[in-house]
Amino acid sequence: MVIVLFCWVFISFIRALEQRYLGEGVLDGVDLQYDPSQIRVPGYGQSVNLKMQNPY
Repeated sequence: MVIVLFCWVFISFIRALEQRYLGEGVLDGVDLQYDPSQIRVPGYGQSVNLKMQNPY
């Protein structure tokens, strides 16, 4: 019983941290489409090109 309560508190704490620091509606890996050359994000018209040179 104590272990179940601890797990519930821990999971609730992690979810609260996610909402505070990441925000609501954060995309998961299953929402993204990607391959070695690009990443497609739902809701955006253009994909992100991964082959472009890093400006930094």
